[in-house]
Amino acid sequence: MVLDAVGWLRYRSAGWVARLLWRIARWVVVAGVRVLCDAGRGLRWWLRRLGPYLVASREYGRVIDHARDHDHPYAERRFLLARRRTVYTRLVITAGAAAVLPAVAYGFVGAVAAAWGGWWVWPLAVALILAPFAAVGRGVRRAGTLTDTAPAALAGEGVADRFPMADAHTRAEAAGAVLAALAAEGISADGGEDVRREAWGWRVPVILNGGTPAAVVGKLAAIEGRLDVAAGAVLAAPDRQRRARVVLRILARDPFVPHRFAPHREPGSGTIREPVVIGRRMDGDPLAVSLDGVHVLVVGVTGAGKTVTLAAIGDALTACPDAVVWDLDPIGSGLDLLGGAVSRRERTPAGIERALADALAMAETRPRLLARLGMGASWRASRARPALVVVIDEYPRLTPRAKDLAIGILRAGRKARVTLVMATSEATSDALGEAVAEMARAKVMLACRHVDVRLALGPSKLEEGWHPHRLHAEEGGSIEDAGRGYVHAAGNRDPVVSMITPPDPEQVTSDGDARAATRPVIDADTLTAAGVTLAAAAPSGGAGHPRETGHPGMAGGPFVPRPRDPAEPGRDRRGVDPETVIDILIACDGLPKITTADLLARLATLDTRYSRWTGETLAGALRPLGIAPGPVRIGQRVAKGYTPPEIANAWRAWRVRKI
Repeated sequence: MVLDAVGWLRYRSAGWVARLLWRIARWVVVAGVRVLCDAGRGLRWWLRRLGPYLVASREYGRVIDHARDHDHPYAERRFLLARRRTVYTRLVITAGAAAVLPAVAYGFVGAVAAAWGGWWVWPLAVALILAPFAAVGRGVRRAGTLTDTAPAALAGEGVADRFPMADAHTRAEAAGAVLAALAAEGISADGGEDVRREAWGWRVPVILNGGTPAAVVGKLAAIEGRLDVAAGAVLAAPDRQRRARVVLRILARDPFVPHRFAPHREPGSGTIREPVVIGRRMDGDPLAVSLDGVHVLVVGVTGAGKTVTLAAIGDALTACPDAVVWDLDPIGSGLDLLGGAVSRRERTPAGIERALADALAMAETRPRLLARLGMGASWRASRARPALVVVIDEYPRLTPRAKDLAIGILRAGRKARVTLVMATSEATSDALGEAVAEMARAKVMLACRHVDVRLALGPSKLEEGWHPHRLHAEEGGSIEDAGRGYVHAAGNRDPVVSMITPPDPEQVTSDGDARAATRPVIDADTLTAAGVTLAAAAPSGGAGHPRETGHPGMAGGPFVPRPRDPAEPGRDRRGVDPETVIDILIACDGLPKITTADLLARLATLDTRYSRWTGETLAGALRPLGIAPGPVRIGQRVAKGYTPPEIANAWRAWRVRKI
């Protein structure tokens, strides 16, 4: 009985072990076959993509056919050349990888086998080789297709509802999703060349088969829904060289993280004659803006970052030894952060009017000095003769007279390198005044209203993808899109979002103190001709620059005659001839005293019409200013003449009353 029970247990145990071993063997065989099938499927997947990748057919095939079909030989040659370079590069890389990687793997496995030995090393090597292909093949098997995972709409299977960009892992998949989303919105397009994955998302150029880029721009919100991305995450920029080409940028993450401060700028390290960097574009390029003779308008609602933008511009300019910066703010603290680097600050309405009157006087008189100084058609900024940039925050809060003066500078300042940088919360004519937006050639559009885009940039810019109204200003404790915007200026004509990089508050204060000792001053020729003194123009809370006190015209250089052929000037209703007075101040050349005979001789070298003048004619020209000739002592000689500083002061007083 007992022996029978033991035999029965042995029989049952042997059967159970056999069945277990059989099941394990069957699972191993099935898994091995499945792995081999997946590896073969993955290898086929790689090979099917390797050929088009090597010949760059996905990137350049359609655009070359499009250029050939529409008879664009130049574009066709350009794309063929780009394709040839791409194919050569890819062939070299692929050949190198095919030669190096197997050799490295074989050497590694051989080293392991030599160190530890055993038959298991080589099967392990085979398994490691098959694993990547098997992983890809398993994914393809689960997807149920060996073709591209492009949306069904591209294959003619109907239009799907959504084409999530989160599911795009290759350039072909990203282009397919975008094209399908456009097709779902009734926009026919072909995949463009140079689809790229960026740090912030995808850059997908497309070529429209019909219609205009405005059709794409007008449906951005719907396209965002089709692609299942965040609101405002799709940006469209028409190609200015090819009307049918539109570049779509799909943001998957914030392109400006981490946030950075502007780099430290040593005193005198820049120049206004070159574009200054005030931020960075979302594509990673520096945001460089030319301020040499360019008026700038900054538009943004409260919290959009106007003060940050002005601080970035001021920090860049005060590091230039050929630029003088004035700071005017009727209600705020302006550029106080820059400390002594700013040459003049005004906070009261009267002070702002005086500063703008002085700037306008320089803008109107500098062009008359160009020929004499050998500068050509416009003022060339230098350390000895710097440009003047007047920064105005809260422009709409200026008085009517100050706005009139600012408009005068906008009209006359470009050639004289006397320019304005103005910030406003809205671009309406009631806020800005007469044609201010049109005369400012560089515009920084921060988060603003829809109507501000139309007024500042023009209605057509909305259809071209300029959408600062889709940005969000700072609100509560969230900075949102503060400091971000679109910049429309020379070298920045594409609707690409940029980030203004402000100066480090701790660093810029010490920088301002260092720059104060070396900041430039307006040249004596300009001040003398304009009748401007800067004795009271020191930054608030500090002493003025030593060379900015007293009458600035005393240090003028030797008189150099200049030929010119001026039009006959008209007289003011008070009897003052502005052009003649300016010529007289130029002829005086900063001298403390001058005789009537010497002044008439100098005037004759300026213009032949002065060669017929007499002492009575000269006295009559200066009489409306309250200036009369008197005895002057020059060395040991006493003769009838004038004191040029008195003429300059009278001229400045007359200009203030007139303006």
